[in-house]
Amino acid sequence: MPAQSSNLIELVHLLKRWRKHLIIITGLAALGSLAYVLLLPNYYRSRASFIPYSAQSLDPRSLASEDPEYIFGDSRDLDRTMAIGTSAEMFDSLIQQFDLYQHYKINADDPLKRFRAFQRLSKHLAIETTERDAVAVTVEDTDRELAARMANAVVDNINAFYRKALYQKESDIVNTLKESMAIRQSLIDSLQKEVAQVRKTYGIFYDEATSESSQGAILTSELTRTYLRLEDERARLKVYQKSYSPRDTIVINTRARIEGYEAKLQQASQPHPLLGNLQSYAEGSDQIRQLSEALFTTSEQMTYLRIRYQQAKAFADQTKRLSTVYVIENAVPADKKHRPLRSLLVIGITFAAFLFSVMAILVIHYYQNEIAALRRPEHAKNR
Repeated sequence: MPAQSSNLIELVHLLKRWRKHLIIITGLAALGSLAYVLLLPNYYRSRASFIPYSAQSLDPRSLASEDPEYIFGDSRDLDRTMAIGTSAEMFDSLIQQFDLYQHYKINADDPLKRFRAFQRLSKHLAIETTERDAVAVTVEDTDRELAARMANAVVDNINAFYRKALYQKESDIVNTLKESMAIRQSLIDSLQKEVAQVRKTYGIFYDEATSESSQGAILTSELTRTYLRLEDERARLKVYQKSYSPRDTIVINTRARIEGYEAKLQQASQPHPLLGNLQSYAEGSDQIRQLSEALFTTSEQMTYLRIRYQQAKAFADQTKRLSTVYVIENAVPADKKHRPLRSLLVIGITFAAFLFSVMAILVIHYYQNEIAALRRPEHAKNR
């Protein structure tokens, strides 16, 4: 303790000897810092805050879902919002919207003007998440009105940029469905032409929408009647042959009718002048049935695609008016400056100058003592 007290007393005496220097240096530092801080511009801070909606709640299709959805976003939605807010597209938009090249006094002919504007803007713009999963946008500027307008513009741009991305996604879906509809329509036209060609080739004119073919029924009915009549006449001939001579008129007429029916059955395999033939009908009907099934399936797909297309188009139109953020607080011009705190700067600079001066005095005193100690032996030797 006595040694510490002695050192402290020695320090006080030392500072007394150098008090003029201390006063001059500290005074000059105070005056210089005062002049410096008076030249510093005032910066005003404005703050806007919002909560992003979740990506799933922004999907119009989720309205039809029975599962309850939390409308506000999670960490992924916050990351998405932060990425949009600090993107080059955001900075370019702010530079153009508020003419920041002129505001930051950046030469328009400077090839690095965009880089310099990005640097200045990144120093004055902060986008951070809060403890309650909200996003805070803070802008500092020498113009209090501009700071507030820029903070609100950042929120508006985040909303607009993400809405644009959602609209682009829905537009891509609409275009994809439109292309699919065009492909299905082309297939339907092709199948309809094939059905018409098969009808023409095989002479089939019935409507495929009916469950029974009137044309096939006519051909089958005609063939059946002819066959039954042929069998009847053959049975009569057997009876007549037992009772009549082969030259009798009744036998000759019965044989003539049998030959006629046989010829008619033979002609059934040849094309009918109006109805065609049964074999041709069977071949063509099978092809038409297959084509009709394909046409029915494709038409069902086309109907489904039309419904999805109308929905996607409505969703895309709805996305144009969609808000992707819930604004908690709009930025307003600050009532007072945020920085600089001139009194603290002056006190800090002055105190730093005082400490530096004290350290310099101690160093000078130390070297003076060392030099004096080196000279003492030489002086004693000379004596």
